[in-house]
Amino acid sequence: MNIVLILFASAVSIAGTHGDDFVTSYIPVVAFTQGQTSHLYLTQGEILSYNKLITKFNSVIDTNGVFTADTAGLYAFHFYSLTKVNTRLWLEIMMNDNLVASAYAHSSSSNGYADAGNSVILELTSGDTVYVKAHDQYENILYGKNDQIYTTFTGVLIDSGYYEQEEIDRNIPTGFSVGLDHHQTILNGSNVPFDVDLMNRSSEGGYNFTAHEFVAVHEGLYIFHFHALSKANNKVWIELFNNDQYVLAAYAYTTNEFGDAGNTAILRLMQNDHVTIKARPGNDVEIFGKPTEVYATFSGALLSLSLPGTEKPATEFEEMAFTVGLTHDISLPAHSKVPYDRLYTNYGRGFDMNTKVFTAKLHGVYIFHFHGLSQNGQELYLDLYHNYKYVTSAYAFDASSFSAGSNAATLSLLAGDQVYVSVRGSSGLFGRNDEVYCTFSGYLVAPFPQYQPIVG
Repeated sequence: MNIVLILFASAVSIAGTHGDDFVTSYIPVVAFTQGQTSHLYLTQGEILSYNKLITKFNSVIDTNGVFTADTAGLYAFHFYSLTKVNTRLWLEIMMNDNLVASAYAHSSSSNGYADAGNSVILELTSGDTVYVKAHDQYENILYGKNDQIYTTFTGVLIDSGYYEQEEIDRNIPTGFSVGLDHHQTILNGSNVPFDVDLMNRSSEGGYNFTAHEFVAVHEGLYIFHFHALSKANNKVWIELFNNDQYVLAAYAYTTNEFGDAGNTAILRLMQNDHVTIKARPGNDVEIFGKPTEVYATFSGALLSLSLPGTEKPATEFEEMAFTVGLTHDISLPAHSKVPYDRLYTNYGRGFDMNTKVFTAKLHGVYIFHFHGLSQNGQELYLDLYHNYKYVTSAYAFDASSFSAGSNAATLSLLAGDQVYVSVRGSSGLFGRNDEVYCTFSGYLVAPFPQYQPIVG
């Protein structure tokens, strides 16, 4: 049976705070990004209530920072933060007051800052709550300024189940999230043995806990996120593979401390493609984990089905999605755009490899992810911009090591709007042909019906 995904079943009115637009979409849209614009002290167990609403569509968020699902479906959540010098962050993302995943960072350097975050995909019913909080036994001191937003919480509805029932098999595995709940040594090139089923929406295919791999049941466009925390004074060096082909990686090492890193990729998969997270060949990797401290996660979701044998999405609108990466070391002066040189995916041809800028061809809600790794002893200082307007940042620095930083944001874009990543201050970014850590990804969550495609 040919499976066709139809996402445009009923009209839903949504108000966007970004740009004060009021729009109507035929896809149920739920998306938000909150940020913190000042240094923040969190007491033990305190819920993180962000002070800046960057974007909000159909999202119920109370004054304490708690998101409540009004629409049932599959959601992706991302949270990031940055410590102040020689302080600790230890944050947790919770669903209905139950731990889902954690993020930890602390730099032992007297002048070092440390970044940490995580991503999960969860199936929510109406009334479910999701929020970020401090660990119950530790205080947090987070870094932030009005023009330096590192602490963010982003959520987006990926799949609300609005399909033509006669056209689609509802057993399609549309998403998964898995974790690791114990310390684990991953031997040279072995798969990371994730053992916690955070969410595995599938009756066929999906994530296989025996082989430790995701298997694509259907041809289409998928997004993947992976994160890990090394044991103290060890490195985390893990890589994403599509079948036997290297895609990209995450690396972290902090002297006498734990190191956090992650990455994101949007890939077109064929039926039965296998996607895995492996230790770097030639290296044994020490990953930290406990039943109450899940830092190592691997998540993925189907963004759209492709018509069999083509790259044409089985939807009414053109797909907009991309991932680019950096394959060489480079030292950039302040305010330079990151010169990504590897193109993984570019549905809709929105990303221009010459200008290093993404241009929206459709009005709609988009989500963007950016990750980076500094050269040894150098700063990583990345900013996300929307039409030359600052959005969020990623920063990391360790005087004696490589440092990783990440962030994400949802944005309301009009056709012709541009989004890019640049460096705030002089930055040394690390990359190799087979070591891609600096990446930029984005995709159209939902178009607005009054879209105007760009011609030419």
